[in-house]
Amino acid sequence: MGNRWQNIGEYDRGMRWRIFLCWIIGLLYGISDTPTLLWAQQGMRFAELKQRLLPYFAEEMIWDIHKQLPQREDYRIWGWDVGDFSGDRYPDVAISIKRASQKKKIAEVLLFVDIDGFLVEVGQFQKPYTQLPIEVGVAIKDTTCYIVSRQSSAYWQVSGYRFLHGTLITVMQMSSRERKGEIYRYREDFTHLRIQEQWFHQRTGALKKEVLTVVVPVHRRFRVIPLGVPQMPEIASVRFVPKGAFYWRGAEDASFRLKVAYNQRFLYVLVDVRDDTVVTERKPQSLADHVALWFDMQSVREVEPGEPIRTVPLKNGSDSGLMVIELFPGDFKQLKPSVRVQSTEDLDSLQRQALDQIRIVARPTNQGYQLKVRIPFQLLGFWAAPLRPQKLTLLRAAVAVYDVDNRFRPEEETMIVSSTHFDPFNSATYSLFCLIPETAQYGSFRNIYLDQLVARLNELGF
Repeated sequence: MGNRWQNIGEYDRGMRWRIFLCWIIGLLYGISDTPTLLWAQQGMRFAELKQRLLPYFAEEMIWDIHKQLPQREDYRIWGWDVGDFSGDRYPDVAISIKRASQKKKIAEVLLFVDIDGFLVEVGQFQKPYTQLPIEVGVAIKDTTCYIVSRQSSAYWQVSGYRFLHGTLITVMQMSSRERKGEIYRYREDFTHLRIQEQWFHQRTGALKKEVLTVVVPVHRRFRVIPLGVPQMPEIASVRFVPKGAFYWRGAEDASFRLKVAYNQRFLYVLVDVRDDTVVTERKPQSLADHVALWFDMQSVREVEPGEPIRTVPLKNGSDSGLMVIELFPGDFKQLKPSVRVQSTEDLDSLQRQALDQIRIVARPTNQGYQLKVRIPFQLLGFWAAPLRPQKLTLLRAAVAVYDVDNRFRPEEETMIVSSTHFDPFNSATYSLFCLIPETAQYGSFRNIYLDQLVARLNELGF
């Protein structure tokens, strides 16, 4: 009992005895398997959870949950919440349980979604805790189910999930750690494809430093990605305008979306530019709207799927291994689009040969224009796509759109780029291209019908 009382130093001796008696009563009621449970640190049985869910669900739906919980072993329910994380405006359920047979400090979180009037389990997670299972909590808000877990005295983790089109999608992961007098907070947003890192003073809570990095998922070309899984980051904030912010009038003036894919030999880049005033070239590579792609050819590193992609600076003040590929759209009529390549290093013979394999296509759209380019990996210094099975490959790259609304006022040119602190000669300020093999994912997404589909195909002989 000493450990139980060590955190209750504010109570006097009489108060401690009253709490002790309440704990004994609560324990006795808990053993009796009635819906009454008085001591919060003992969890609850399903009978009590049922009473709390009755205002939200018919009794038949509540029994759907009971059938999917452990049937032949004891468990306690430590946390629960009701809300919509599937986007259909019907309530869903998230609960955390602790099995009596689980001797390790691990709680289980189960997610249930209303599918055609049945509460169906769509996700199950094991989360560690430090002292009590109550340190693993659930909350449903803004069409997202959040799971919070305290994994040590100085380390917290939050994960967010959403169920769309039969697929459970990870929408965010966040962690907070205290170390050396500061608080480090890491947030990976799989919806907007951003990584946010913040450092705070531990004593005052004041923000010391913040880094925001855009992550571009790069899948194999023609790979089928489930609906609802974001693939195209959108760059449409003044934070991404390092030049000409005074003249920038908002997303309709200059912004872009980005999609990248690969095969064994080439990198395919699509830049979808939104521009209310497109200024085309009068002669090849003259002052006009255009796009530039920056690459650091020496910054490749690998991470495990699911591992946080921390934006550790790979270089500072780099003056080698950098390449910029400028894309000029032409005039969408007679003047064809063109490419200009510059590098901090002299190109070798293989890279010079690869220049002839670049292909570019430009076309106007209702809101601006699109540029598509095929870049040989050989030009970037690789024999082929730098991939290994079950590994994510990170390549430092940045995409910049140059917006010229008035060719007679070049000083008003606006530059919007996929980085909040862009420095062309410091690749640590670039965004990240994340090359994903067929067997891996960026974030996580799992279709609940996939196992049934595979089993059925096996039965049919496929």
